[in-house]
Amino acid sequence: MTTAARYGWVVDVVGDVAACITVVGGLPPARLMELFGADPDEPVDEDELQDIAAFHRLLGGGSLTVEPNGYQGNRPEVLVPASFAAPNGRAASVYWNENVGIRFACAEAGRMVASMELPPYDDEELGDLPPDVRALVLPHVDDEEVDPIALGSAMVHLFTGVAFGRHDVDRTDVVRINPMPASVEADTTSSTALAREYPELVTALAALPAPTQREVVAWSVDQVLAASGLADDPDFRCVVELLRSASPAPLPEQARKRFGAIDRAISEENLKEHEDDWQEIVGYGDDDDEDGESWAVNVNVVVSSDAEGGTASARSVGPGDPEWDEIVRHLEESPEFRALRDGSLAEELDDWDAPDDETDPDHMFSESRYRTLNVQQWASGTCEAAVHPDATTSVWRTVHAAFGTMDAVSRLEGGTRREQFSAELVRRFLAAHPSGSALMVPRLEAHEAARTLAPARQRQLAEWVATFLARAAGVDQDPDFAVTLGQFGRGAVATMTPATAARLAQAEAALEAESRRRQQDHEPAPQQEVDHLVMLSTVASAIENACHADPGHAAARAVLRADMDLVHVALARQADVDQSFWTTLSERFGITR
Repeated sequence: MTTAARYGWVVDVVGDVAACITVVGGLPPARLMELFGADPDEPVDEDELQDIAAFHRLLGGGSLTVEPNGYQGNRPEVLVPASFAAPNGRAASVYWNENVGIRFACAEAGRMVASMELPPYDDEELGDLPPDVRALVLPHVDDEEVDPIALGSAMVHLFTGVAFGRHDVDRTDVVRINPMPASVEADTTSSTALAREYPELVTALAALPAPTQREVVAWSVDQVLAASGLADDPDFRCVVELLRSASPAPLPEQARKRFGAIDRAISEENLKEHEDDWQEIVGYGDDDDEDGESWAVNVNVVVSSDAEGGTASARSVGPGDPEWDEIVRHLEESPEFRALRDGSLAEELDDWDAPDDETDPDHMFSESRYRTLNVQQWASGTCEAAVHPDATTSVWRTVHAAFGTMDAVSRLEGGTRREQFSAELVRRFLAAHPSGSALMVPRLEAHEAARTLAPARQRQLAEWVATFLARAAGVDQDPDFAVTLGQFGRGAVATMTPATAARLAQAEAALEAESRRRQQDHEPAPQQEVDHLVMLSTVASAIENACHADPGHAAARAVLRADMDLVHVALARQADVDQSFWTTLSERFGITR
């Protein structure tokens, strides 16, 4: 009998940080490698292994793939064709990542059957599973005790009919993967990435005839390759030649391999050592920054040993964007940094080893190399978008990726490449549109839009959000909350009453105590109680925010925190009010997510 306990060894052998196990019934390893986008004739040493390399071993009834720190086998782009090619028509995968969670996915005869989080929170999620797999999972619905990775591994076994053990995951056949392009499913006007910033541009591009959309795509690719210095690169040029053909076709193998190599290179660059050692982490700021979020950022002080006593300096190591400059400016003004800069660094340097003068430069992080690779990565994304079979989806994705490429080129070389590209795009293809150049004005984020309202409307918005959350939480009639809520709607700044402040303090103190208990491995409080405390703290904080003297601050913060606040209420009340909130916010204040 297959049980989760049978696969309790998986975490110990494969690791618990991030990995993916995929099993395909009856398919030879070499064929499965091809479906992963790997060349079975190009093995690599384990020492060269990066995030997207995988291992394969033949099982008695199929093939097994183990991806340390990878996830390709959990994608429909791999599972669907693998199930179609498998003699028994089945393929399944379990993927885990400590920052994302655990997911099981399976496909049969060329179609996805299920993709779900583990352990499942509701038995309704099991409806698409075969009866035997459903029976295995059902006892573990909302089960915090079960090992979800072991459960997912058992589900893979049961779905495919192929068992595997410790010896099967030995790292013997090591190959490098060139990830398969994203699925050919078409975007919609609301789902395409371009719609987040440019909803009107999305509509305008969709209205173009298909041949014109293809012209926009081909022109955009030409502009991207020219700007990024890749116009004569054969691995990119082959995509241009493909676009000139009568109809789109899949991305050429030549390009796919090169694009995979670029992804690996930028990942490797990120992992390299920096020239200076990172010694001290300094936090700074206040709780009342302009957008309602404290400077909850840890910034590193770069310590170098140019002088015998050591010196300290702050510098940006980010991609050169203004936010990093602002962070560094705040850091240099902080008392912690001034003390570190002006005082002796002897204690800070105790555990620090000076860089080896003979260090190979190729093993050190290079910001210019990283930015160059970033340009190439965006350009490859533009080419991948260009070959999508749906003309409308292709033009949306291509223009979006072209914007990203132009931004990356500007970070590397300076200039205003996106603005130039946008203006020429409108002039060539959208000159007749009523909005003209206004198509290229990005939509404001919701919290930014809140700051554009008149002060009186900003005050109304912040008070409405607090009232909505209190009602959704069922505490709007609670005397401790109602005494402050009752001041709203009068036009004046409300005052946070002692009763409401006390409830906020009580909830936060209880949550802090619970956190200490869990850190000390004591028996935690029931999750329902914790969720209720979080909800009370959320509502009280929203009311406190609505009482802030600056209406712009209050409105922006209320909208900025809304998504998380709604989640807290939903978890405690077991009722989703997200859609109602955003619909009403749009109707009353013209602000959309």
